Amino acid sequence: YGLMRELRTDGGPCFIGKNFNRWLAQNAVSHKVVNRYSPFENGLAEKTVGGLKASMRLFPEVLRSRYHDSSHWYEVGYFIPMLLQVASKAVRRLNDRPYLGTTPFTLWYGRERRSEEDTRLAMKPNEPTVEDLAKHRNEIQDDFERERYLREPGIRYNPRSLKISPGQKVKVFRPSALPGVGHSRGLLKKPVYTVISQEGVDVTLLEIGKSPGEETVEHIRGDVDAQDDRLCNAVSQWGQ
Repeated sequence: YGLMRELRTDGGPCFIGKNFNRWLAQNAVSHKVVNRYSPFENGLAEKTVGGLKASMRLFPEVLRSRYHDSSHWYEVGYFIPMLLQVASKAVRRLNDRPYLGTTPFTLWYGRERRSEEDTRLAMKPNEPTVEDLAKHRNEIQDDFERERYLREPGIRYNPRSLKISPGQKVKVFRPSALPGVGHSRGLLKKPVYTVISQEGVDVTLLEIGKSPGEETVEHIRGDVDAQDDRLCNAVSQWGQ
């Protein structure tokens, strides 16, 4: 499945975690810590740069030995063919890396990179294509997002979720207006009311013992939190 055989790192903090090492052990991936920025461990680029730096360090010594000073820098052109030879040697090494098994893909995954033609020819007739896998992945992601949306509790209270039936016996709760006190603190009024009707957040109530025509209208607040929702539901179910 594209897992590497050996992971070569510089021992950074992201590669020494307990969970990461446990994952490497479960997938049979060996972890080898090498020197940081070492030309002999980190690849051809650093090795080539190291060779060029070593060649550049020789220029003052050669000029000083020939002219006893370092003012004749036009002689640097003499070393340009040598630099080109080093660059061509690096290119040849880079081209030979697939045959030597030292390409970055081989070092990382432990196998040669398969071409697109080989991958398509190796697929079975009934094997799902890349488009089918992407479509299936998107469907799973949509289901996951839908389930997560349904499981997340609402931050604000939706008054449509609190339905009060006509004839139901309820009490009225007045939240406290004091600063620093939550909406769950307040006063629960003693009178018991009968629900006459409900229109959205407006509920028409009639106190028990009073005659028709003395109805009052209470407003269900739409900015209470989840704790107040449970309290309002508990109060609305009183007397059933």
